[in-house]
Amino acid sequence: MKKITIISWVVSLLMLAFLGACADESPVNSLEEEYHYSSSSSCTSIIDCADAASRPPGYSSSSEKYSSSSYYYGNSYYSSSSSKKYSSSSSVSESEKCRLGTSSYPDSYCCSYYGYQCSYTSNETEEEKKMELTLTYYKQKTSGEKTDPEISFKVYTFNNDGDTLQSLKTEQLTDWDNVPEWSGKIVASPLTIAAGVATIYVCPIIIDDDGILGSQNFSSNYCYIRKNIGTLKNGDIVEQSDSENTKASLEWQWYLY
Repeated sequence: MKKITIISWVVSLLMLAFLGACADESPVNSLEEEYHYSSSSSCTSIIDCADAASRPPGYSSSSEKYSSSSYYYGNSYYSSSSSKKYSSSSSVSESEKCRLGTSSYPDSYCCSYYGYQCSYTSNETEEEKKMELTLTYYKQKTSGEKTDPEISFKVYTFNNDGDTLQSLKTEQLTDWDNVPEWSGKIVASPLTIAAGVATIYVCPIIIDDDGILGSQNFSSNYCYIRKNIGTLKNGDIVEQSDSENTKASLEWQWYLY
């Protein structure tokens, strides 16, 4: 009987020692080691502090609301100091950034290209201006003989109501023979842009002059639009290309002054 009693005591002591060792491996202790927080933290327990580590800046645990200086909504961050929203998504389009006011481009860019951030100024020209257009690149896309491109541009202007104000045209800028590709700068004579212009259409014209064999039209018959012209500052460069053309690549730029 004594042997049985002694064995029972030994077993009990071993079980107590085992339970004590398990207590030292508590998951609460591992949380304390993983999340380092200062004594000034507003969290009141280990679990609260673990949650706090994943909360955005400006969160107040006492009121369960975000502070007035900054807050999150979905994947976006707002700051009342700048009244702008900053998105955490890298896939946000430039148009959306302009709409939200987070674009790295100036407001004039957002207004001219996407129609956002325009409240600061009129989108029509307030006075007559000059337009300087520069041809910068040409490349033949078709196979076969090298082209003899004659390049010029038509320019149309419109007001806010969509009424046509002007129909303009540059002089012929090139008279090349057998030129499959070219880059550089050829500046057209300045065009006069009227006051009250809100939109400008630029329409490239490319004629392949084969002399005796006649001429072929290499134009895409597309015009390229720039809106909110009144938001452009003097010297702001607008770069455009004949992206719809299947016979040739063409690039140009222009500005008002």
